[in-house]
Amino acid sequence: MASESLLLIDAGNSRVKWAWWQGKLGSQHTSSWVDVSSDDLYTGDRKADRIVVANVSGQQIRGLIDTEDARVVFVESVREAGGVTNAYRDPTQMGVDRWAAMIGARHHRPGPLVVVDAGTALTVDMLDTDGKHLGGVIAPGYRMMLSSLLGNTSDIAELATAAADRIAGDDEIAARSTSEAIHSGSLIALVSLVRHGQEFLARRTQSPPRILLCGGDADMLLPLLHNAEIVADLVLRGLVVIAGEQS
Repeated sequence: MASESLLLIDAGNSRVKWAWWQGKLGSQHTSSWVDVSSDDLYTGDRKADRIVVANVSGQQIRGLIDTEDARVVFVESVREAGGVTNAYRDPTQMGVDRWAAMIGARHHRPGPLVVVDAGTALTVDMLDTDGKHLGGVIAPGYRMMLSSLLGNTSDIAELATAAADRIAGDDEIAARSTSEAIHSGSLIALVSLVRHGQEFLARRTQSPPRILLCGGDADMLLPLLHNAEIVADLVLRGLVVIAGEQS
């Protein structure tokens, strides 16, 4: 694998992320599905020996790559890979982006980890010191919560989104307008789930877990969490590990 050129793709529900690997992982690129084309994936005359994909986008990926290309590898969730043991009764039912993110987290930092993807949905997964997955939770993401409260036609939706820029810490969480209250309620719900996962893992491991965040809303959660950091390319890091095991 050392001499291989890999195109790594994290095909999510609302966004697609990609990076190249050739001896080391390159910078992550991110785009909405509306704005991306296959030409965006390639720079210059680069050619991939393998195209490694974590796909939860359904058929959208077909507009980006030739899924019949022999170089394309669609990663699947399994019982064990990359030093991580999956807790699901049926591992194939776990979203492959969650699975790859946990593997990426395990190889980024040792010790007990809370792996958080704050995107369309919020996922929180707990890994103990040995890489054993202890389970996780899934909840609506920030924008999905707003939509459930406001729908797509309310003017308050724009105000609530703008409120995110004005509320950045515990001291400012008590809202003084409707838009800020909607933002605060949604944000507190998400942060509480992450903190609950951290407390659960601390009890199980008797060690302070580190929170690793990825996803489009990670920067909104980070100021309200302790012992946390953003690792935006966790899924792509996991794909590198998986590709190495499959080479």
